[in-house]
Amino acid sequence: RNRLFPGNFAALLFETFKKGPIMTAVQSSQMPDLSLPWIRKIYPANSSSAHSAQIQMRVQHNKNFPKVVIIVITWNGKADTEECLNSLTAITYPNYEILVIDNNSNDNTVPALRKQFPFVHIIQNNANVGFAEATNLGVEYARTLNAKYFFSLNNDITVDKDFLTDLVN
Repeated sequence: RNRLFPGNFAALLFETFKKGPIMTAVQSSQMPDLSLPWIRKIYPANSSSAHSAQIQMRVQHNKNFPKVVIIVITWNGKADTEECLNSLTAITYPNYEILVIDNNSNDNTVPALRKQFPFVHIIQNNANVGFAEATNLGVEYARTLNAKYFFSLNNDITVDKDFLTDLVN
């Protein structure tokens, strides 16, 4: 396992450019039209979960923090991904969302994550499209969430609670 914390990492926080997104932003009750053949299902975050409500309350009190979408790619890595997401739920930065892209896992990753982390967005592919294509898909989805930044994180990484605050600053 790898640990990401302030002072010992080389990480990049990318801005989601608004040059004309491939997907258009939609009302919360709708999903973007993703007509890619390898996408099996999109599970939006459950905004009524306690964790989502907690984040929304923090954002309302800290409106100066740009939104960051953390993109985690997984393939048959349920245990690692659960540990990664557990560390992400403890971060102190007030305005972030988590997106998991599952590359056609056969170890029940998606059902387990949906049950344990209902506040996480999940895109389930019906093929392993690789890390790069899955990340590109995550960036496009991050645009629909009106994110200023996205951060791509391997699923076998756990993070320090202050890592995102330090990166954005």
